[in-house]
Amino acid sequence: MRDKSVFWNYMKNNKKSLGFLFIIFLLGMIVGISFINKANENQMQEIGSYVNSLKDNIKSSDSINKTVILMQSIKQNLLFVGMIWFLGCTLLGSFLIYVAVAYKGFSIGYTASAIIATLGVKSRYNFCCIFFINPKFDFSSYAIRIIK
Repeated sequence: MRDKSVFWNYMKNNKKSLGFLFIIFLLGMIVGISFINKANENQMQEIGSYVNSLKDNIKSSDSINKTVILMQSIKQNLLFVGMIWFLGCTLLGSFLIYVAVAYKGFSIGYTASAIIATLGVKSRYNFCCIFFINPKFDFSSYAIRIIK
């Protein structure tokens, strides 16, 4: 019971900061989505071929080791949380936390919109890809290569 009150007191005391972080995250997602919407035909073909080859690789693999994928995902997320914690301990890092959260929002928005633009959301499979593959595969570095 005490743990719940500590959590809710923290949320109540820091709701302005948490709200601002949420807005930064949403802005990052909007920028990621707008990158896909502003892509020209050649860039969309490259994105489509990349997403389709990734989908074909997942379908063609006989056995997907879910434990390895889970451990990689946990490791990547723990590194991100550790980076945020370390940055929060420094004066300059407080600003960089907002940049990291905006980048995470950008990568999620870009990846989800790339999957939707390529595969659509007509089937349950494509819709599940957005939420289950999205945290694992980050297309934002691919977006930077296309833009350059």
